[in-house]
Amino acid sequence: MPPKVSILIPVYNRPEQIVRAVRSALAQSHENLEVVVSDNASIDDTWAVVQRLATEDARVRAYRNETNLGPTRNWIAGLIHCTGDYVKVLWSDDWIEPTFLEELLRPMHDQPEVALAFSAAIVHLADRDMPVHFFGQQQWFTTAEYLRRSLTGNLMPVSPACALIRRDAARFRLPIGDNPRLNQIAEQFGAGPDLLMLLEAAAASSRIAYIPKFLTHFCAGRTSITCAYPKEVQEGYRLTRECFAAENADHPAMRSIKARLTVRRWQQTVKRALSGSN
Repeated sequence: MPPKVSILIPVYNRPEQIVRAVRSALAQSHENLEVVVSDNASIDDTWAVVQRLATEDARVRAYRNETNLGPTRNWIAGLIHCTGDYVKVLWSDDWIEPTFLEELLRPMHDQPEVALAFSAAIVHLADRDMPVHFFGQQQWFTTAEYLRRSLTGNLMPVSPACALIRRDAARFRLPIGDNPRLNQIAEQFGAGPDLLMLLEAAAASSRIAYIPKFLTHFCAGRTSITCAYPKEVQEGYRLTRECFAAENADHPAMRSIKARLTVRRWQQTVKRALSGSN
């Protein structure tokens, strides 16, 4: 039997967008799936729309929080209900191509050392479409290469919405470390726990699979947190990188990364988290 995939869709006040997200999940060529919708106490018609979608297809499992938990705690609540062998997070204003699961599962199935796979994506802005996370025909990243690129540049994904993660490697953390500012941003905006999920899944893999196809669609509209609060989101990601680097200093891949960088550059990029000069 093919592996079961949980598609987690957290939602708050998006009655129109949630329909597109859920239908793109149900349209997957890989059929052994469940769609877990976690409604964060929406105050508009979103919950009614989600209930209707659940009655139309038994693969949709709908849950609603009694009160608004904030974005990250809603993600955590939804993840608890996921029963698949793999997890795919789909934000409620995004959508995926019909072959997303099939193509990302292919390099992961029967390869337990691969906990993370991701695809290229298209960001849909108000005035144009922008391709992201495209690395030519590359199909694999070593753990060290993936983490190095994630920690020292902006080309790698910061959102698990373009990824598929083995269930035992998929988690959202809150709190993150002991930095009050990071946890404030994580609580209010959700910036940090999403990136950390990817970093920790990569650290749990011996290599990371990559599909050089545009299988993910990100909607960068006015209601997107990334667009509405860009400074806070970028700060959250910066602090998360520093936290991950400090917590995983002894990981073999991290020691490999440190060896390749000059002390000065490493200090500049991750604020001396691994430099030993703190």
